[in-house]
Parts: sequence; structure tokens; C-alpha cells
Amino acid sequence: MVTIILETNRIKKNIYVAPLLAEDLSNLPQAIVITAECDVLRDEGLAYAKRLKDAVTAVEAICEEGLVHGYFTNMAVFSDRIKDTISKIDQFLTESEQRIKNV
Repeated sequence: MVTIILETNRIKKNIYVAPLLAEDLSNLPQAIVITAECDVLRDEGLAYAKRLKDAVTAVEAICEEGLVHGYFTNMAVFSDRIKDTISKIDQFLTESEQRIKNV
């Protein structure tokens, strides 16, 4: 049991698992950060987006109002909202591709 706890703590401190813990967020590609308003991780997601912006990384932060953690995996309940989020991701990727082509 102790080994599992120690391994879990080590993993939680890995910047590839928790990028908000990284000291330097510069030189990262543009990003879209999507959070749900009623998600316990929302503030961390928004903080990550702010740190990316502070590091002069192009970032789009979207907070989906009224939604909960995991909404994206519940098509039976949130199908319209999931489709809306997918549209936002598609728009971000399309615009990103255009910016890359124009460089």
C-alpha cells in the first residue's frame, strides 16, 4: 500500500501529468483549455491557461457554463453541449491551421 501511495504522489508531481507545476511554459504550441463551470478542476485549468498566456503562448480558454466534470463523456445527458464543445475545438484547430499556413 505504501508503494502505491508513493508512486501516486510521484506521478502527481510529474509536469507531463500536471503541467501547471512546470516552472517554464514558454515555447509551447498554441493551446485550447476547456473547463466546466461546476468542475473541481476548473480553477486549475483556468490558472494553466493564464500561465500559458503569461508565457506568451497563444491560448484560448473556454469555461463551459453550467457543466460538470466529465460532461464530455456523457452523451446521453449532454449531447447538445458536447457537440457545441466539439464545434469550438474544430474552430480552434481550423484557425490554428490557417495561422500556421500563413507563416
